[in-house]
Amino acid sequence: MSRPAIRVNPALRPALRLTAVGPDALMRAVATKIDVDEAGAGEFRVTVSEGKSRTVHTVTVDAAYARKLGGDGADTATVVRRSFEFLLEREPKESILTSFALPVIGRYFPEYEREITRRLDATRSE
Repeated sequence: MSRPAIRVNPALRPALRLTAVGPDALMRAVATKIDVDEAGAGEFRVTVSEGKSRTVHTVTVDAAYARKLGGDGADTATVVRRSFEFLLEREPKESILTSFALPVIGRYFPEYEREITRRLDATRSE
């Protein structure tokens, strides 16, 4: 007897590919809402909400860095959102810096650029 295929929300596919990250991170990724608003040229206000709790972050992104990660057609807000998904798989929202430039993530997580590039490539091919 065959089972019906399970449809997975494409936005959750990266979280389902977790290897070194535990199930707590997956649950956090599913229950978390990430709002990204452009505050100015290269500056984004990111609000991360889990239930009644939320944190607000200011992130700066150089256009050249966004292209490096996501290619020439990269939407910078998408790069920021995917970056927060990456961070939330590794730490609670309260541990994320309140203000930082996107390349700083790579100082804490050396796999960041490689992983974000892979995820953004996967998103474009879906």
